Amino acid sequence: MKRTLVLIGSMLVILTFVTACGGKSAFPKASDNVAVAEDDFDAHGWKGKVAITFEGDKIVKVQYDELNKKGDLKSGDKAYAAQMEPAAGVTPAEAGEQLAASLVKTQDVSKVDTVTGATEITARFKELAEKALSSR
Repeated sequence: MKRTLVLIGSMLVILTFVTACGGKSAFPKASDNVAVAEDDFDAHGWKGKVAITFEGDKIVKVQYDELNKKGDLKSGDKAYAAQMEPAAGVTPAEAGEQLAASLVKTQDVSKVDTVTGATEITARFKELAEKALSSR
């Protein structure tokens, strides 16, 4: 009986975690130290979103992803990644991570290199990063 209760309790904790984190957007809202920008949905049903966090004038964190109309993240779409990676050599999650890291390192959108195999993602990222920075 005790084992059953522990199992049920564990399942409830896991279910709560999965429901709260299940591939949905976890972007912060714009504030004094966070600049956010997003665009419209494209023909494929995705829109880009970027959040840039500052300490003073220094960029310390960048989040980038694309979301569908349900709020699911492209970086968490395993089917999309499985289709993109063989053709492009990179997944949406990897491209977003590389772009974010590059902006933190360079502190300048114009110095962010294009991710090979993710030209469209790079262009969208740069456009949104510029938009977010100009809103600050």
